[in-house]
Amino acid sequence: MRSRFDLVSWDPRGIAGSAAVRCFDTLAEQLEFFGEFPEMPVTPAGESPFYAKSAQLADRGAGTFPATGKVGAPDANPFG
Repeated sequence: MRSRFDLVSWDPRGIAGSAAVRCFDTLAEQLEFFGEFPEMPVTPAGESPFYAKSAQLADRGAGTFPATGKVGAPDANPFG
């Protein structure tokens, strides 16, 4: 296969040349956060708590930016 194709792969975060990114300081903190995560909403009344908790998770992820830099399209787009 290598004679006919260029093989391209990603280094998944936390493997080989990268380090794991942590959104929580401890496993207990992570378990508590997700233990309080609302179920996927099936009615309009359930949307607000679900999206509020989702926003909290997004904020935690954004806090890892110094460790990850920009990741994702278009930065990770091999086609430009």
